[in-house]
Amino acid sequence: EEGREQIPFYRRDRLCAVNDSVKIVVDSVFRFVPLSADTICVELPDSLFVLSFGGNRQNYHIEWYEKVDDVWELMPDMRDSALLAQEFQTPGTYFYRVVGHDSTFLYDEENGSLILAASHYDTLEIDVRVYDMQAYFRNVASDEVEVPMGGRVEFLTRIEDGSGRYRFDWTPESWVSTLDSTNGTMNTVALFHEGEMTLTVTDSASGCVREATVRVRPGKGNNIPNVITPNGDGYNDIFLKGVSRLTIFTSWGEQIFHTEDGLGWDGSRNGQPVRPGEYLYVAEIDGEDGSVRIVKGVVTVKYE
Repeated sequence: EEGREQIPFYRRDRLCAVNDSVKIVVDSVFRFVPLSADTICVELPDSLFVLSFGGNRQNYHIEWYEKVDDVWELMPDMRDSALLAQEFQTPGTYFYRVVGHDSTFLYDEENGSLILAASHYDTLEIDVRVYDMQAYFRNVASDEVEVPMGGRVEFLTRIEDGSGRYRFDWTPESWVSTLDSTNGTMNTVALFHEGEMTLTVTDSASGCVREATVRVRPGKGNNIPNVITPNGDGYNDIFLKGVSRLTIFTSWGEQIFHTEDGLGWDGSRNGQPVRPGEYLYVAEIDGEDGSVRIVKGVVTVKYE
């Protein structure tokens, strides 16, 4: 502990003894601890921060170095700064070294002379990985996809120059049937309307956020099923979910169902399951340009 210690001095010939005192200063060892992320996205500001502790806190000195062509170059503008703010424009790995030390000086209180000067040094190297993530569709050659009325589409994704730790978000969510959270592959529900689908990929390690957008447009023909099995097993239970308006008739022409909420028909009439057999339908699909497409046909209800 810091304090004063009595030190005796002796003369051997006459065994005389005198006493004096000296001040003893004990410092803990100076150290660095990094408190910043070492992974970042291009064009995002990054701050490298080091926490200094121990030693003589009143006399900390810090120097930053950047490795350029395998040579450590001093960054004079960052002298005695614990914070290094950078904005990276090019992906890659950047190397930094921070060297710090404290200074402890002991003076003679009577004549002001320097008795002792001591320093503790610590060095820390920080590697910063900078990503420029890109997101694409692997199976889409253009920014527009044409599908038959009521068709489904599978979108396969490709992510480049990322950390591998991604979150995938699709909009509109109502068009998503299944989504593989590991690679972003998505299958749509049956599509009846024209619109844009947007994939947003977030790199949770670097903070990169990228989007890929494709326009889906119903084309010629249709993939409307001609059979539904509304038995509650979750497969093929709903008929024409997503159309603007849907009307169901018996084979005799009696209307038994009508909806304009886009939820489709679940094979019921006034809340009760209909009998197995054939039913007529008229579906209306509103276009973005104000047009209305009308599709008519026959659907068979089975419970097997």
